[in-house]
Amino acid sequence: MSVTAVIPVKGLSGAKQRLSARLNPAERKRLVLRLLARELEVLGTICHVERIIVVTSDERVRAVAEMQGAVVALEPDDGVNAAITAGVEAAARFGAENVVALHGDLAFVTASDLEALIEASVDGVFAIAPDRRGEGTNAIVLRRTAPIELRFGAGSYARHIISAQRAGQEVREITRAGLSFDLDTPSDLIEFRRRLRSASRQALERRTR
Repeated sequence: MSVTAVIPVKGLSGAKQRLSARLNPAERKRLVLRLLARELEVLGTICHVERIIVVTSDERVRAVAEMQGAVVALEPDDGVNAAITAGVEAAARFGAENVVALHGDLAFVTASDLEALIEASVDGVFAIAPDRRGEGTNAIVLRRTAPIELRFGAGSYARHIISAQRAGQEVREITRAGLSFDLDTPSDLIEFRRRLRSASRQALERRTR
């Protein structure tokens, strides 16, 4: 099954405000661009993904997206659900039947994580990846033939499931480490840095064996 990926990225001036106690504005901007670039790179390796649409109004985000072959759609000013809706509408103009909508801060997501999510959505199943707290939604697969109401935001996981069930769709939850970790809070940042240090140590150990 082929899909178009849609990633909403709001303007960098207001990015990651919950990290402001630990990162200054320039550091937060660099973090957003770094995470987006990595996610675009991962998506670019997946054969199921035929197109990537980044929804943003930020010129630096646009530059990173276009440099990695993504299409850019203009972000409306009405929040994440409106942004994803704009991305889905842009995907429809390209003739896309299936969309995987995901946040741009899935710091450790892998190609196999996203392939598992996409493959779980065959036969009309609504595939959803919750965050690691089981409260928010980090990624979903949407179908043009079975639209559901987008409910991203606090408590979105339960609301998305209810929306899909009301639309008559079977729901399948995909819980994988790479899909469940998004970087929003100071505790997320601590965990992010811990994992990076661990990966660096492991890489050094492999090189010195």
